Amino acid sequence: MVQTNCPHLEKLNFISNQIGLDGCEELGKIGALKHLKSLRLDNCEISDEACMHLGNLSNLTTLGLYRNSIGDEGCKFLSNGNLPKLKRLFLSHNKIGNEGCKHLGMNSKNLPELEELTLLHNTINDEGCKYLSELSNLTSLSVGDDCSNDSCMYFTKKLHRLKRVNMSTSTKIDGSGFTRLMTQLSQLTSLDLSKSKVNDDDIASIHLDYFKKIETLKLRYCTHITDQTSQYLIEHAQYFTNLKVLYASEISNEQKMTLRSKFPDLYFDHLPRRVYPFMYFNVHE
Repeated sequence: MVQTNCPHLEKLNFISNQIGLDGCEELGKIGALKHLKSLRLDNCEISDEACMHLGNLSNLTTLGLYRNSIGDEGCKFLSNGNLPKLKRLFLSHNKIGNEGCKHLGMNSKNLPELEELTLLHNTINDEGCKYLSELSNLTSLSVGDDCSNDSCMYFTKKLHRLKRVNMSTSTKIDGSGFTRLMTQLSQLTSLDLSKSKVNDDDIASIHLDYFKKIETLKLRYCTHITDQTSQYLIEHAQYFTNLKVLYASEISNEQKMTLRSKFPDLYFDHLPRRVYPFMYFNVHE
């Protein structure tokens, strides 16, 4: 019905519906939705076979498939499909393993425009991340689960365009991986290593010039990030002028208030809300 009534449709959002295989088959009929650029099917009972039909939507630039039942075969269908314009692919909370990453990496030529990929909460480890490093045009990557410092090494060797890295489910990463990402990704502006083993000394060991480019730094539940890091930021404030978001749940609220006095526009996690001035449309944190 959507196909015949909305032939010029560019955006379609079916989040949290029972689309399933039959629905994807209808959506993927060749030529039916030839203008469709953005499709969100998060939590829509999408399986591997359904991905075969979604691969026919050749004008897609954004495909959202969070919280489904997509596994390695689904990645195979998507990477072998006809998605030459796809820029953003969201696959977190599925059943994808290293083999799925292999399909994405080895078929990277079929996804020449892919810039943003999310794969958090799957079953991926360092082997899978090595395959993902073949997606050389990525500027934003979210992956984690069972990944270690080796994954950071693979990314820094080949993914030189990365601006945003989210490995917030990777508990094995420590200061070595943090240092690699911070010092070897020249375009990096946003880094999330929440739940990692990064500590105060790791922060202080990075040459301060590398922090000048960082806009977002998330280190939630890193139990060895303490008020010492807060004091370090205050003492070297001139190097953190671009920092807009800081998540560090182990830093005390008292220290965060001190940080706020030094960085009035900095957004923190777990801090009492304040109202921005009128120029910021009175938005609450």
